[in-house]
Amino acid sequence: MISKIVSYTLTKIAENALLQIKYYSEEVWGQEIARKY
Repeated sequence: MISKIVSYTLTKIAENALLQIKYYSEEVWGQEIARKY
């Protein structure tokens, strides 16, 4: 039971981290493109 909760929590943390990385990289790419054009 506890391991299920732990794995669920870790999955949620990982998903949030991936989303933050995705948004961050998109912002950086947007700035790079805006700088070039």
